[in-house]
Amino acid sequence: RVSLEDGRIAALGPQALGGGWFRLTLHDVTARYVLQEARDQQRRMVALSDLAGAVARELNDPMSIVQGRLELLLEVGVTDPDKVHKHLQVALDHARRISGTLQNLRMVGRTPIPALEPVSIADALEVAMQLLGPRSRYVTTSLEPPDLAAGGDRAMFTRVIANLIRRSLDASVGREVHVEAKGARDHVIVRIIGEVRRR
Repeated sequence: RVSLEDGRIAALGPQALGGGWFRLTLHDVTARYVLQEARDQQRRMVALSDLAGAVARELNDPMSIVQGRLELLLEVGVTDPDKVHKHLQVALDHARRISGTLQNLRMVGRTPIPALEPVSIADALEVAMQLLGPRSRYVTTSLEPPDLAAGGDRAMFTRVIANLIRRSLDASVGREVHVEAKGARDHVIVRIIGEVRRR
C-alpha cells in the first residue's frame, strides 16, 4: 500500500506474465481504506465506551458502600467503639477495592505493547497478591509443578489473574478462595475455587 502525491491510497498488484516478466498494477483503494479506518475508529470508540461503563460499574458499588457506612456513622451517631470499628473496617476494605481498580487503570495506561515471554506463574501470583492488597490474606494458592510457567505478557497476565481473584472474592459466600495452577501438556490451567452464592 502506497500514498500518492494527491493523497490517494493505492495498492500494488503484481502479476506474473511468464518468461521472467511481471506486470505491476496500481489499484486505487482510497475509498476502501477510508471506510476501513472509519470502522476501526468506530470499534475503538465502542471499546472505549465499554471500558468506561465497566469502570463505572466496578467503582459504583464500593463507593456506595463507603458512602453509606460513613453517612450511617454521622447520622445515627454510633458511639459503641466495636460498631464504629466494624463500619470503618467495611468502608476501608471497599476504599482499598476502589484503589486497586484505579491502580489497574494506571497500569493499563502505562503498559507498552505486549511482549510475549515465559512468565513464572509463582511470580505472577505474587504480584497479583500485591495488587489485591489486604484481601490477599483470603487467598491460598497451589502450583503443580512449583516452577510452572506460561508464555504471555507478564503485566497483562498478572492484571488478569488479580482481577479474576478479586471478582471471585466478591462472588464467594465465604471470605476465601483457592487459586490452583497446573501444567497440562502445552498449556497451563488456572482455576479459582470458592463457594459461589446461589441466585
